[in-house]
Amino acid sequence: MKRRPWKDATTVRAISMYVVSIALTSSVLTVGFANEASAASAVSVSATFPVNTEALGGTSITVNPQKVGDLVVFDSQIHSQSITVTAVSSPKTSTWHFAKRYLDPVNGAITEEMWWAVATSTGSTQITATYSASIAALSPELVSDSFTTSSAATWSFVAGNGAAATATTSIAFPSVTSSAAGAQVYFGYAESTQTALAGSTTGFTYSPTAEGNLTTSDVNLSPNTVYAPTAKETPVSDNTSIGAIFAATP
Repeated sequence: MKRRPWKDATTVRAISMYVVSIALTSSVLTVGFANEASAASAVSVSATFPVNTEALGGTSITVNPQKVGDLVVFDSQIHSQSITVTAVSSPKTSTWHFAKRYLDPVNGAITEEMWWAVATSTGSTQITATYSASIAALSPELVSDSFTTSSAATWSFVAGNGAAATATTSIAFPSVTSSAAGAQVYFGYAESTQTALAGSTTGFTYSPTAEGNLTTSDVNLSPNTVYAPTAKETPVSDNTSIGAIFAATP
């Protein structure tokens, strides 16, 4: 059979152009994924949540989600080792997930626990906790905060821990280790029997609450790193704290 050099050459050129086209398309797709991952890594506190909302007594706290998809964290501190939160609900969030419960072995009857959900709507709303028994004789301290990302992301719980101390001026937030993810946030809450004072751990922001307690957070965590912020209280007293790390995935 006779060969047709001109046809073979055309075929080679067509195949070459097809290969180049695939390569360019793959390159564009790769860059697109990289940009999306990079954008989602920017985690920040929702500035007008309001930040560090706290309520004393009762079972609910009023919050104000600012953007759909934001992480909403809820913490309940109650002086009991037997009564716990059994469920959390809010009209403007997704289903609430249990993150961490801490039973204080140092000071006795103090239970702290943290739950989280994602905002599905914006505007003022209530977070309500259901307890395993009556809290009529108790006075729970409830606190909430919210975190946002610069682009759409899904949130997940990474790890949590608790810490306690007695007759001291030092507050040691629990040691918690981040995962291999790139966009993570540490949130912690400390209950002091006197007055908690802001700490100075690099990267962490501190906000004393109206009840003399303290919240802290860090939105620039490195992967696979241990975080354990510290603070103070005055005068010498007991304290207990809880902390958790959450990750945002594009």
